[in-house]
Amino acid sequence: MLMTRPSLGASGMDREEEYRRLVGDFAAWCHTNHLQLNTSKTKELVIDFGRSRPRPRPVLLEGAEVEAVDSYKYLGLWLDNKLDWTTHTSHLYGKTQSRMYFLRRLRSFNICSKLLRMFYQSVVASVLFYTVISPM
Repeated sequence: MLMTRPSLGASGMDREEEYRRLVGDFAAWCHTNHLQLNTSKTKELVIDFGRSRPRPRPVLLEGAEVEAVDSYKYLGLWLDNKLDWTTHTSHLYGKTQSRMYFLRRLRSFNICSKLLRMFYQSVVASVLFYTVISPM
């Protein structure tokens, strides 16, 4: 589970307390509906476009501290605390490079171009275009 905390503005303490109340309400709702929260897998990502500020107090969920992270992988997309694409692009580049290595190795074995194209489409291009949204 990924939790995002609102950035603190003029009425920062009010928003902070509201956020903590909402987290508590969510935990209570899960308990009421017999859903178990795995606090060891829960992360908090603070998205803030302002200047760097000190980290807020950690959130407690069922008595355990929720880990605050600077970046988080959600459904194959890397999000960071500035909503910048640098983290996602770096991970995507590394993943693509490792798959391109296998394509080059196949080419060195004189595999026909039709099979190389099929390998590229199914193994490399699928990674590159996974999070791309096309207009309808």
